[in-house]
Amino acid sequence: MNKKLLGTILFFSLLLSFNLKAQLATQVVISGGTGAYSIGNDVATVVDPELTISANGNISGFTVTITGSYTTGDVLGYNGNLPDGITTSNFNTATRAIQFNGTASPTVWQEFLRRVTLRTTSAVCFPEQRQVSFNFSSVYYNPLNGHFYTLSEGNSTWTNARNSAANSSYFGYQGYLATFTSEAENTFVSNFINANSWIGCSDNAGVVNTAVGFTKYANQTDAEGKFHWVTGPETGTQMRTGNAALGNLGSPIAGVYQNWSSNEPNDFSNAGIVGQEDYGHAFSNGLWNDYPNGQSIKSIIEYGGMPNDIVNSTVVFTRIVNINGAPTTSVTGGNTSVCPGGDATLTLA
Repeated sequence: MNKKLLGTILFFSLLLSFNLKAQLATQVVISGGTGAYSIGNDVATVVDPELTISANGNISGFTVTITGSYTTGDVLGYNGNLPDGITTSNFNTATRAIQFNGTASPTVWQEFLRRVTLRTTSAVCFPEQRQVSFNFSSVYYNPLNGHFYTLSEGNSTWTNARNSAANSSYFGYQGYLATFTSEAENTFVSNFINANSWIGCSDNAGVVNTAVGFTKYANQTDAEGKFHWVTGPETGTQMRTGNAALGNLGSPIAGVYQNWSSNEPNDFSNAGIVGQEDYGHAFSNGLWNDYPNGQSIKSIIEYGGMPNDIVNSTVVFTRIVNINGAPTTSVTGGNTSVCPGGDATLTLA
């Protein structure tokens, strides 16, 4: 074999190796311990030393969330140092999560996430339980419906936001502008909304007609105020019989969850032109409002529940952690808790 041919082979071997290392995973699996696992109260302890991660490429980001029985004082953290190229903003009490950003191999993520810790100060007398979920990427996992949510990085019109969401996926889960079917879901999402953000409802005649699959409204006058979910699994579901203001005093459709702000939707005049506010968005407090398509704001993207989802990955794992209490049998100083139902010795000096 001549040197030129050998050099060519080595070059393409290195190129192939680089591409394999650089590619992002399209299939992932995460699992962990299954037996009873207990940690002490008020001690930062590893959540799952048995966590295992596999993937067909590198992994971009991870989110760890206290998804069950969160109590004020609970904190997620980690032992040691972050891996090279990985950053975090640390634990967020609003989202009850800690997100890690950056790209690394499954091996690196597995070693690091086995060092994620939980510390709680609330278990005083009796054993308590927490559920801690690990999921790939910077999305938030909702255990109530098994869906995932994220806030767009940039701003856009409603139409562009809808198209961008529909063209996105999360390991086989089809993306769409978020829809809400319960107060619990709306509250969950509002925990990470930090700006006005598009959601998947509209009273635009053309958009609604496309969503329901036939010409339900001949023109915008007929459709005005009759908001429908036009994205996601709820596509085609009517929400209202009309606006809440401007003489078109419609009302919510019974049995369809909605959380409009006071006197909304109202098709408020935009630059003197009535009839521009045809698209729904959520405020950072979780209340909804109608807005014109020309506004450029963030959007809430949801994954899960679509009939065309093709999910061959296991993207989330939840570990149940028992927290042993700290019962006391004597009092030796102030500010000491004594558990009810047991013997205690009180010594007064």
